[in-house]
Amino acid sequence: MDHCLIIPEAFSPNGDGINDYWEIEDLELYPEAIITVYDRWNRVVWALERGNPCRWDGKSDNKPLPVDSYHYFIELGGRIKPILGHVTIVR
Repeated sequence: MDHCLIIPEAFSPNGDGINDYWEIEDLELYPEAIITVYDRWNRVVWALERGNPCRWDGKSDNKPLPVDSYHYFIELGGRIKPILGHVTIVR
């Protein structure tokens, strides 16, 4: 592992105030980070550009996404190997 990030595997954006956002801990250590989240058809549903806080609310185009597993690609910059994984939306 070339990073020290804590990446949640699931979150529940249902408005109850508990795990409503997908937030990656310690991402601020990688100011060049770019994150892209895809649905099962490889369509981009959310993207984080460099320098923005990582806080995804489970929406795409301002509409709630369905319960499902989504895959992500995280580029940290430099010579650090990109991170591939999945996150599940539960409600």
